[in-house]
Amino acid sequence: SETFLADLAKDAKETAAQERPAVGRIGLKSGQLTYQGQPMKDNKMEVLILAAGFRNVYYMGKYNPDNVVPPNCFAVSLTGENMAPHANVVEPEHTDCDTCPMHEWGSADTGRGKACKETRRLVLMPGSAVTDDPEVLKSAELAVLDLPVTSTKEYANYVNTLAATANVPPYAAIAEIHVVPDAKTQFKVKLHPLRIVPSQEHLLALR
Repeated sequence: SETFLADLAKDAKETAAQERPAVGRIGLKSGQLTYQGQPMKDNKMEVLILAAGFRNVYYMGKYNPDNVVPPNCFAVSLTGENMAPHANVVEPEHTDCDTCPMHEWGSADTGRGKACKETRRLVLMPGSAVTDDPEVLKSAELAVLDLPVTSTKEYANYVNTLAATANVPPYAAIAEIHVVPDAKTQFKVKLHPLRIVPSQEHLLALR
């Protein structure tokens, strides 16, 4: 039911909100999809998207792929409303995101964009964990994927496609994540639905 699925999303909130979660990390460096540093075959993987948090992230200097450092300021939220710097931020840029100078259009070093980037954080489970036995899901690994700004629309398109074609939210379907080259942004993260989670017993096992 819709109420049950809403409760499931609420339960996933704490996992989505952790900046340094005690779960696996999915990487996208140089357009290569990796899990725990290991490249994924064909740059693809099947996943169950348990939650999708909103994440604002600000880096003071330019991004250096050879020296990846934590952001100077960040905020995370399940709803994207009333966002403010996370408690782990040592020196917050502002009291809240809505009125932060780094979150205004034109604040980026170049162009008209924002210095603080609006991204999405996905909490995932391997699609292979969805078997005939719902109990398998209780011990399945979790992983986090931070979508780049240029792929947030891809996630929105996925959610809308899933709702229109199957009438279910993302955490009730197995998706394929595929990283593909892009002329303008180097690469993009594509998502499309593969199959629906077979029963409510499977969803209950995720709680």
